[in-house]
Amino acid sequence: MLAHSPARSAESRGAALRLLPGLAVAAAAVLVFRGALGYGFSQDDFAGLARAAGLLPRLAEPWRFLSHQAFFDVMRAAAGLDARTYHLASLALHAACASLLYVFLRRRLGGPAALAGAVFLAAHPALYTALYWISAIGDPGALLFALAALLALLRRDRWRWAALPLYALALMCKESVLLLPVAAAAVLGSEPDRTPAGRRAWRDPAVLSLALVAAAYVVYYFAADVMGQHVRGAHASPYGSGLSPAVAWNALTYLGWSLDVPLPLVRSFSDAIDPAVYPWGAAAALLWLAGLRSRALRARGWVAAGTLTLAFLAPVLPLEHHTYHYYLYAPLAGIAWCVAAALDAA
Repeated sequence: MLAHSPARSAESRGAALRLLPGLAVAAAAVLVFRGALGYGFSQDDFAGLARAAGLLPRLAEPWRFLSHQAFFDVMRAAAGLDARTYHLASLALHAACASLLYVFLRRRLGGPAALAGAVFLAAHPALYTALYWISAIGDPGALLFALAALLALLRRDRWRWAALPLYALALMCKESVLLLPVAAAAVLGSEPDRTPAGRRAWRDPAVLSLALVAAAYVVYYFAADVMGQHVRGAHASPYGSGLSPAVAWNALTYLGWSLDVPLPLVRSFSDAIDPAVYPWGAAAALLWLAGLRSRALRARGWVAAGTLTLAFLAPVLPLEHHTYHYYLYAPLAGIAWCVAAALDAA
């Protein structure tokens, strides 16, 4: 019998060790949200089940086709009406999303800091409804494809153009990542070993192509009136939006929820504008602004992380009747980057 060479054995051990942080992040997600596996279907889940069974008209357009139609088609064929299997798929997607965030953060930051940032997303209590409500699977799905698109864009070969189909898949999960091109330009401009400065990142052909996809989706979204705002009126629609004071209150609420996580300090958990966390939200904004003065933080992507947060938060800020914790899912990736950058700088 031939013995394995020491070099091959060391390579195998190294590969196994490189997998450990991602597995630890996935384990954190499962540990915190494992209770979802014992939960049943929620009200909106039955619409997805009915579409998959042919009892309601199928979705045939891009709007949330992957999360509201294709997912239920696949799961109904594989699991029937066993809610545990649907929740298991949702939890696995969340674990994969947090692990991919670790891969993304590890490019710029040390291992412990990247691990802490990824666990911040994996275990954040604001994501409770995103894991316990099957119909919210569009949020982790959109972030997973968005992170994959950013990682593809950072490549230096022809595979970077995979960012386009990945971005399209993200939009077909949920339109909350519509402003990914803005975040992509900031991420590219913040790379320390790239020649284009931030203001030139928009000239990157791949980023311009992402922007064209975003523009096409905006035209489709309003032309198709998928939320019924033209029929009911912008303010009467459940998804009615506008430039009202709700934009500021939503921003403070979401930023407040991102930091108001220690259990002794959490006094309530309701999906509505939450004045109780306004101080936390203001503190989060001031901390980020103060961090702009730190060269160490800027070198670790502080500006790009804030841009990523705002880009994914902006689409939900004008909503006048919807302020939900799980809307924080995609923006929380940028906040996790800020947390990781601060730890790495320290």
